[in-house]
Amino acid sequence: MYYNNIPTIEHHEHCTRNTLNILNTLNTLYLQIRELKENVEYMFGYTLSCPEDSQFSLVSLYAESPTHNLLFKKCEGAFQLVETKYTSSIDMQAHLLKFTQHRSLPLFLCDVTSDLYHRRTIMD
Repeated sequence: MYYNNIPTIEHHEHCTRNTLNILNTLNTLYLQIRELKENVEYMFGYTLSCPEDSQFSLVSLYAESPTHNLLFKKCEGAFQLVETKYTSSIDMQAHLLKFTQHRSLPLFLCDVTSDLYHRRTIMD
């Protein structure tokens, strides 16, 4: 009876087919997520990356440099702006003041985007 428990070739083929199906599904999901991310970035004007666990880096499509990023950390269900060289700059002070007054992340991002857009289009 020992030999009855040995997996057959058909069993291996079935496992291989299942593994391939899972890999194809994962690849499809990856492509869909990547497309969604690209579309959201285009629609809202910020590229998104996650440099560390629970941290999110946003770079405006109108930023002068990729180092001009806004870094947020998710803490207790809320996003906190992490101080960076860019957020410490004089250009960001008015935006940060509004952010602390209104406590609205969407308003803050809109304000920064609008400012960067106007600077870029005036300079071009």
